[in-house]
Amino acid sequence: MKLRFIHHLMIINIRVLFNKMMSLINSTNIIRIQKSYAVNLFWVKEIYKEELLLRNGVILKIGKKYRQDVLKQYKEYLLK
Repeated sequence: MKLRFIHHLMIINIRVLFNKMMSLINSTNIIRIQKSYAVNLFWVKEIYKEELLLRNGVILKIGKKYRQDVLKQYKEYLLK
């Protein structure tokens, strides 16, 4: 699977199994929002039912399979 990570102004493209990559990162701040997307909760400005807004104005769709978990993890993040 080809993955794209956006970190500040740098875009990184890599090929790796997504689950393997997430286990290597091992961070509660990085959450999966779609089959091929993960975001750092630090950069999330707002979450709506089906999408989230990043601090830089980018809007990303939240996959139906991930919505419940995204909302739960975001609430936990805000309470830290």
